[in-house]
Amino acid sequence: AATAAAFSGSSDNKEIASNIKHTDHRVIVKYSDHAKEENSLDKYVEMLQGLTGVVKAQPLTRLSMAVVSLESSDDSEKLLERLRKEDDVELAVMDTFVSA
Repeated sequence: AATAAAFSGSSDNKEIASNIKHTDHRVIVKYSDHAKEENSLDKYVEMLQGLTGVVKAQPLTRLSMAVVSLESSDDSEKLLERLRKEDDVELAVMDTFVSA
């Protein structure tokens, strides 16, 4: 899996980026490391689960991450916008894959 942000710059990278497809409507969230230490990842996931448009939020505890499935691309964009403003969020991106 790769993100569109990873493919910017050269023409080869732009060609690869054009082959990136969104996987359903999922967002991957990386929380700061203290989320794991304080066992607050479960609280973040619970908060995500309660948001409008969220179908399911799954924790990836060892990585201090969560995978969030959403109803639509609009819901995904709104969630990304919200998460990128939060201090405890290190990274929030669409779940993507590269097809050849």
